[in-house]
Parts: sequence; structure tokens; C-alpha cells
Amino acid sequence: MKLKVLIPSEEYKSYAGARIRYGRLTPELQKLGAHLSLEDIAAFDPRKDGFDALLISKCHDARSLVAAAAARQQGRLVGVDLFDDYFSQTSDSRLTRFRTWLTQLLPLCDFALCSTSSMAAVVEQYRAGLPVHVANDPGIHASTTQLAELLRSKTRKARDSQTLRLAWFGVGDNPYFRVGLSNLAAFSWMLRPIAAAGFEARLSILTNPRSLTAEGLALLAALPIAADIEEWTEEREQTLLADSFGCFLPVNAQAFSAAKSLNRAVTALSAGCQVISAGYPLYDQLGAFVYRDTATLLDDLAKNSLRHSAARIEEYEQLMDQLASPQREAAGIAQFLGKLEPSPATDLPLVLVHGQSTNGAAHKAVQALKGLSVASPFCPAPLGFDVLFRGHPDRLTMLVSDAAASRLKRHVREIGATSMTIADRKYWALQEPNDSEGASRPDAWHGAPLSFQIGAYGPVMARMAERLEQSFGPCRILISESSQLPFSPNLGLA
Repeated sequence: MKLKVLIPSEEYKSYAGARIRYGRLTPELQKLGAHLSLEDIAAFDPRKDGFDALLISKCHDARSLVAAAAARQQGRLVGVDLFDDYFSQTSDSRLTRFRTWLTQLLPLCDFALCSTSSMAAVVEQYRAGLPVHVANDPGIHASTTQLAELLRSKTRKARDSQTLRLAWFGVGDNPYFRVGLSNLAAFSWMLRPIAAAGFEARLSILTNPRSLTAEGLALLAALPIAADIEEWTEEREQTLLADSFGCFLPVNAQAFSAAKSLNRAVTALSAGCQVISAGYPLYDQLGAFVYRDTATLLDDLAKNSLRHSAARIEEYEQLMDQLASPQREAAGIAQFLGKLEPSPATDLPLVLVHGQSTNGAAHKAVQALKGLSVASPFCPAPLGFDVLFRGHPDRLTMLVSDAAASRLKRHVREIGATSMTIADRKYWALQEPNDSEGASRPDAWHGAPLSFQIGAYGPVMARMAERLEQSFGPCRILISESSQLPFSPNLGLA
């Protein structure tokens, strides 16, 4: 099987999500006859052959909807890989666009992969009964001999020098949630007992530059132990973990954080670090090797009986085989995919309706697939649309381009229409005298007050869908909406 993973950019290949999840699975899947490849969605052409299954990964815009619909038309398996929870917070209007996206994507999918059971529950909430496989993020594990010696060396150094070098690494911020550096600062009180016990303690932080705002730096300045900060790179992470005695990994209890995988703790343990967790018990599955307070850690260090130690290396190896084995995870994915059958191929024409904020690449993609690109009255983008909708106090006017007019149902074509030119393109205006929408703004609704636009958006989008099917016949209608404002087309959970 050839599994094509669509990713949001070439740069994404260097991110932890791609390196850990796909980079470590690829060689193991290859051994099982499953060939995984990553492709930037900007370069993807669904008309080309070369894949049996399509997996959407972090492409939260209409391009992925068009790609999934096109692959489904061709009778290929379609799935989504979910490992960030932007979807379960149904009362958070900032995340409407993510919920709208997933609500549209899952009906096009034959399966979903998820990084945790929490994410699998999100899929069940949106589309009950869809086949779901939970694939843990795989780790990279040194030989037991090397790891045992590393653990002895780190313990000996900490006891002899009375110095504890601790690490925190990861993305320090998020545009929607307080995570990363906020969590580190909120739980930093747990580090105070280290100095009180007579140890010299230092915390090294590796994170993304975007998080190092004035607010982020102020949080770090208030830490109870000395700290140094560097920009994260993969090489620096490896060096830091090799030199550190332990990792401090606090987690808050919001849904976004609680749905995260074990990968940071697994990475730290694999590098011979003790793990101190705080807040939400995200790492409970690793509980036998994770500390929940520094007092217990210091006591175990004094007794030379640390939870992650050479004496427990076999127990650790068994746990990693259960929770973070590249071979086991690859085998599970291959077996899961091997049992699936793609949905029957369909030839329904694609229609992409553009909302208040849209994606020009999705417009081009749907037209390349001989579909229709349709502007709603809320769309300000100056694209070469096949159909335009314009609002009036008592109706919607549908303007069909000269090129698309031949695709109208015969009885619609025979009604007759008025022609006009818009941006050097000829359009035919199709009006319905009694087509009242309950809105009272003229024409350029994208310039109307936001309260009007947001209120009218759902009913108008629904009426547009009816008009399109009445005029062109059955079709698969998708909505392109990237606005961070709560423009909801009333698809269910959005």
C-alpha cells in the first residue's frame, strides 16, 4: 500500500509531529510493504496516480477538503490523522473554523488515525462509527546496556556534585491556549524543594522564538531557580537531554493539553532523564517511571533508588515496547489499514463555496477538477468564480459565469436571464422573485457590520446550497472558511 500524507508545508517536515510520528514509522512500515510519503499540500495534485490511501495531517483549510473529495471520487482510501484538539471546545467561538473543517472532512473519510484515546473520542463525537486507530508516537531507544550506563553516570554525577541540571523543551506558546511557558511558570513552585535540600539547581529551556515575548520572558524571570533559554533545534534538544539529570514537564487540565501524547516524556526517559510531571496526569501510563513531586525524587536520589534506573531497565524496556515501539505501532497501522475498503467511487461534481475568508489555492484546485468555485455574498476575494451570489433586501441573486452556464439544468437555462460583465467576465443573473432571505443589506455583504454578517451567514449558506442543487443538480458542496471570527454554516457542531 502507498500511503500519501498531506502536510501543511515543506517546513513541517522538520517539526516534532512529522519527525516523531512519520519519520520513525516510515522505515518500519516499509518493512511491512506499506510505503509512507509526505507531500506538501501546495504541491499535491489529486489527479495524479501514485497512492492508494490519502492521510490528511494538520491541513486545516479547504485545500484538504477538495483533496479528500477528489481522492474519494477516485475510489481511494481517505483518512485524517488527529493529534491536536482544536475540536472539542464547542463553546469556544474562536475555534469555529476548525470545527467547521472537521465536520466537513470526516464524512469524506474512510478512517481516522489518532495519537491518543482522547482524540479518538473527538472523532466519535463528530462521526460515530468511523473506523479509528490509536497510534502512539514511537520513541527512539538506546540499547539497554547504553541506557543503563547513562543512568548510572547521571545519578553518580548528581550525587557527587550535589547539582541537578533540569530541562524543559517544547513549543512555548499557542495562539488559542495558555500552554508551554505558562504551564512551566504556573507549576514552578514544585522546584523550590530542590534548593532547600542543599542542591544547586539549574533549568535549561529550549523553545520557539515566537513564545519569547515580553510576557513569556516575564514568566521565566519569576522562576524560583536559575534558568537559561535557547532557541529549540533538534541538535540542541539531543545535547541538552544527554547532559540533564531530569526533565520538568507540567501539564494543565484543558482539553487541548489533556489530549497530548506521551512523546515528550518518552523522549526524556529514552535519554536517561528522570521525569517530573505536574498538574494533569498526562503521563499516568508511564507512572512507574514518572515523579509527581520533587520531594520523592530527592529522597530516592539520596537512597540511590531512582524510579528510572539501571536496576529497572528490563521493566522500562517492556513498557516502551507496549507504548512507544516503532515496530509495534507500524504493525498496528498496517494491520488496521489492510482491513479497510474504500468507499464506492462517486462522480458527484464538486462545488466549493467561499465564505468570509477563503483560500485561493482551494479555488484553483476545485476548478482544476472541473468543479465549481462559488462566491458567497460574504466573500471579498477577487477570484475568477464560476458562480457569484449577491444579496438584496428580499432575495439572493445567483450570477453564473458564461462558461458555467452550460452546466445548468435545462429548465433553468430556458428561464432566461440578464447578462452583465464583472471583472471582464460575463455572468448571467438568475433571480427568484420570492426568494426572501430575511436579510436587509444590499449586495456587498462582506462590507456590512460583522453582527449582520455573522447572523446571516448560516441561513444564507444553507439557502445557497439549495439554489446550487436546484440549478446544477446533485453535487458535493464544501465550504471554504478560514476566518478566525465565528462564521458558522450550521453544519452541526460548528
